[in-house]
Amino acid sequence: MSASQSPESTPETTATGTPTAASGLVGFRPVIGIIAIAIGVLFLGLGAFSLVKADSTRRQDSELKEKTGGLLPPKAEDEKPPIFANTQYIWAGMLAVAGGLALLVIGITTVVGQSRAGIVSKNTDPPEKSVRVLLACAGTALGITLTAIGLVLAISWVDVLADWLGDRKQGRYWQVMAALLLFVIGLGIVFLSVQVVRIYERNSVAIRRSIYGVNLGVSLLLVLVGLVAINLVVSFKVPNRLDTTESALFTLDENTRSFLQNLKQEVTITTTATDNPNSQASSQIRRLLASCQEAAPKNIKVKYLSPTLDIAEITSLRNQYPQFDMDKLGLLFTTGPSGRATYVEAKDLYVFPSQDPRDPSGGKTSFKGEKVLVGELLLLTEDNDRTIYFTQGHGELTIGAQQPAQGTINRTGETARAALAKAQFEIKPLVFDEATTKVPDDAVVVVVADPLVTLSRNAAGALESYMNKPRANGKKGKLIVLSGPNPAPSGGGVIDTGLERLLQDYGLVLGKEYLYHAPIASQGLNANVAMAGATQQAFDQKNPIAIMIGEAAIPLTRCRTVNRVEGLPTAFQPTSLLLSYPGRPHWVETDLSANPEATWLAFRTNVSLRAAKKFSDKPDILAAAISEENKARMVVYGSGAAFADKAPEVSATTEILAVTANWLCDRPPAANIVGKPINEYRFNKATDGISLFWLPVGASLLVTIAMGLGVWVIRRK
Repeated sequence: MSASQSPESTPETTATGTPTAASGLVGFRPVIGIIAIAIGVLFLGLGAFSLVKADSTRRQDSELKEKTGGLLPPKAEDEKPPIFANTQYIWAGMLAVAGGLALLVIGITTVVGQSRAGIVSKNTDPPEKSVRVLLACAGTALGITLTAIGLVLAISWVDVLADWLGDRKQGRYWQVMAALLLFVIGLGIVFLSVQVVRIYERNSVAIRRSIYGVNLGVSLLLVLVGLVAINLVVSFKVPNRLDTTESALFTLDENTRSFLQNLKQEVTITTTATDNPNSQASSQIRRLLASCQEAAPKNIKVKYLSPTLDIAEITSLRNQYPQFDMDKLGLLFTTGPSGRATYVEAKDLYVFPSQDPRDPSGGKTSFKGEKVLVGELLLLTEDNDRTIYFTQGHGELTIGAQQPAQGTINRTGETARAALAKAQFEIKPLVFDEATTKVPDDAVVVVVADPLVTLSRNAAGALESYMNKPRANGKKGKLIVLSGPNPAPSGGGVIDTGLERLLQDYGLVLGKEYLYHAPIASQGLNANVAMAGATQQAFDQKNPIAIMIGEAAIPLTRCRTVNRVEGLPTAFQPTSLLLSYPGRPHWVETDLSANPEATWLAFRTNVSLRAAKKFSDKPDILAAAISEENKARMVVYGSGAAFADKAPEVSATTEILAVTANWLCDRPPAANIVGKPINEYRFNKATDGISLFWLPVGASLLVTIAMGLGVWVIRRK
């Protein structure tokens, strides 16, 4: 036997010349050709159908444009898009026709009996080798066609995959899965096809190069598609935002994320915030909205409009929602089914520092976009009553156009009203007279804001009934009492509020004395101002009021103690909310005309005076809450002057008031999100042009020269 006829070169025979089982492939040659022709004809038919469908779709769109003046009418929101678009029909049709023609040529060649192909050696080859080569060519053509069609469809349907990964739509992800399956099947067919001629790999350079080329192509495609798929999954399922700001300015609170994910209806947020890096407000708004959409893609949709490119749509929105002002940067919140809408300007997303040295912001601007956004969403999606009544007519802080009670000074509470209004409450006055003998049924909370005269029996009785008897909706009332020590008409002692019996029934007693603290001139604190902090008990219970205050100290003007009554019914759970700061001495007075500064100086030498004035440095309770069956019912603050408009601390205390109302109304914790300070980096004033420019440029030049010299020295060696 010659070398050319050795067993290695003719695998279809054994060493004795006996034909192997593999040589049976020669008998299947016509069958292989017929199958290739059939698949080719099928592909040609599918390709022709796709191209005809693409032309039909194009003509339909053209006719529709002619009827509508050159524009396609908008589709209904519930209208499902077609599975195949015009472009997809064209690509799939062209690829199917190309693959069909290739298979048709290979099939005809196989049937006719032409044994030579481009990759077959010019020497006389065994019949089985020709069949194997033709079979490999047919399988490769089929596999490449399926791979190409699957890849094109997967790319064109990538938006469907993005919607599925982003949890926005769940119904059409099978499209991408089917395309990827077609892609993998095609690659598998290509890989298996070349294995048919692998036995000739050693003796044919052309076959060896073809096998290695196919293996390389299959590997590269699999790696490329795998990397793209991993990148898509990671981008949607793994947090990919890095917030390096000191106050986590662009990171949503977990309570906010939970609130957004549990919204019962979809909300669309429209804004004209452009992608302008020079606009801090636009940049912060866009980052906030991106975080919200990432947290709850099912419930939050964000729409960005350009003030110059989308004038027509902006004008349409202004006509539909008059509160939407295109001349100002802001956010428009809309819901679909209910048709509700609300608008907030960008300036309302910030809290600017005041000139008061006691301002807890420390002179920094705060970004409260997260808080405002949650408040607007509550307004749109909350179905419960949101009316808060302020009692009037007894010298309380006046709300709106209400006049003070006769013989009392006019103290306004517009800041408190505005804070509650921003928390999406409706504020109304409540005047008890012959016509009004009960609290209205729509009152979710009643506020008694520091009355200067005792409440009438009519008012006190109505409040007791409101708190103790279920209303028409089966719920009992909620009460906020802001009550500092106010002088009795006789000039001595502290006047009764008229709520003593109601408070005692709920386990609380207001102090009957004026509380004074050691003055601290360096901090601008006189004896009339107490510094209050949240209690550990409130923190342990995760009370939102304590969480909102945090470690800060809140100044309270003219306060008194709020004491708890022993033997409280087990249905009521008391919570101490605020304590005066320990270590700062305090004492009590029964007369407002007392001189606290003089008394403080007298304490240094007069020990008996300390005992008479109950001098102590132990903290006092300045605010307390009562819950019933784990539901908040009542909150009492031992100061009312701190909530008046002229109080220096009014911005802080009214925020606390809004959080208190949210808690009493059982709103989610996200309603109590606080603003985050915006920390700005500033260069050292001593920094000059030398350190900013010439020093880095000079250092770079020296490094470059040193590296060049190093290369020159090495090459010289």
